Amino acid sequence: MAGRSSGNGVWVLITILSVLCLGLVTSTFYFVSKSQANARDLASLQAETEVFVKSSERGNDQIRRIVERAGQERKSAIGYMNDMGQELASLLTGNPRENIETIRKRVGSNGVNSSDLIGQINDLNNTIAAKDQEIASIDSARERAMSDREAEINRIESLRQSHESQIASIMEQITTYQAEIDQLRSGVNSLRDSADDQMVAMKGRYEEQIRQLRDDNRELVIANQAFQKKIREHQESSRGQISVGNPEEALVDGKVIGVDAAANTVTISRGRQDRVRLGMTFAVYSRASAIAPNAAGEYAAPKARLEIIRINETSSDARVVGIQPGQAVVREDVIANAVYDPNKTYKFVTFGSFDANGDRIATPLEADQIRAQISQWGGLNVDELTGDVDFVVLGERPIVPPPPPVDAKPEVVKEWERIYAMASRYDQLFEDARSTFIPVLNQNRFYTLIGKRYGDLR
Repeated sequence: MAGRSSGNGVWVLITILSVLCLGLVTSTFYFVSKSQANARDLASLQAETEVFVKSSERGNDQIRRIVERAGQERKSAIGYMNDMGQELASLLTGNPRENIETIRKRVGSNGVNSSDLIGQINDLNNTIAAKDQEIASIDSARERAMSDREAEINRIESLRQSHESQIASIMEQITTYQAEIDQLRSGVNSLRDSADDQMVAMKGRYEEQIRQLRDDNRELVIANQAFQKKIREHQESSRGQISVGNPEEALVDGKVIGVDAAANTVTISRGRQDRVRLGMTFAVYSRASAIAPNAAGEYAAPKARLEIIRINETSSDARVVGIQPGQAVVREDVIANAVYDPNKTYKFVTFGSFDANGDRIATPLEADQIRAQISQWGGLNVDELTGDVDFVVLGERPIVPPPPPVDAKPEVVKEWERIYAMASRYDQLFEDARSTFIPVLNQNRFYTLIGKRYGDLR
């Protein structure tokens, strides 16, 4: 009984061990197959994972940060990145479903470099800001221009209105003036007709008066000639009692006392004590009677002319500045200068037109040069012909033009009256000098008697 119990126990043990072995084998097969399935799953999972993230990329800091941010938002890394891609696509294009290629093409089609969109956006923003400022400045300038244009339009409109008002006023005045002119024209025509009638009547009266005056003047001339004849007869009968101007024969002012032919100089008998002046000229004659005029009233030319170059106390040295052909200056020749006198001061009345500069054009202004020469050589210029005047120097007589018409301008009438008055004074001076026996010298005679050539008055 005990033997059967031991045998049964062994068989039980063997059975148990067999069962256990079988279970072990079964489990082993199960777990091996399970392990192989897991390995296959792991390999498949790893292959799928490689699609989303490479094993070489798992240690990348940027990938880890993405995983961390995804974990913080309770998202997978792929989900997080998908959301970010959609958000970025929406931000760039407004469509979250746009892919990167489409976005790149759209960006490139606008001429933007996709390598630095933010920088380019900033540049574009800066450019836009600058353009905005420029546009604002242009708008401001435009507004100012518009304001100025409006102001100018207003100013022009104001000027236009003002001009129109002025034109209207002027036109009104013109209308008034035209009416007045028409009225005046009518009055002038009436006055002209009346004036013509009066002119004809006055012309007749004046012509009659002129004829009467001419007759009276003719009678006065005849009477004056008779009186002049009586005066001359009276003067001839009482010549010693009448004071007359010095005759030409008495104009000897000195003589030649020495001759230096080699030096072309002479010495005269007048010096500093006789009021001789440096540069003074003298006419040289052989004798005093040679100075007298001929029957025609002309004076003979001097044989020579002298110019004082050195003055001594009682004598002076002179240079011979001109000599007649075949003549010679010798001792005892007489000298004369109409302005100079060693014992007195001659008085001169100078009037008319002279040619002092030798240009053959006589003018009243050049009479001042004659007067200046007279003053320089010790003579005295006076304006009126009084009894103590020694010489009258007359230039050319003023030429009186025909009287101006009755309708001539006032300035034309005044000019004619001025010339007529000068000619009348010229004639009066000549007649008064002749009637009182005062020597009358024209320009040629004056030059002859002072030892100067024509046009050499300086």
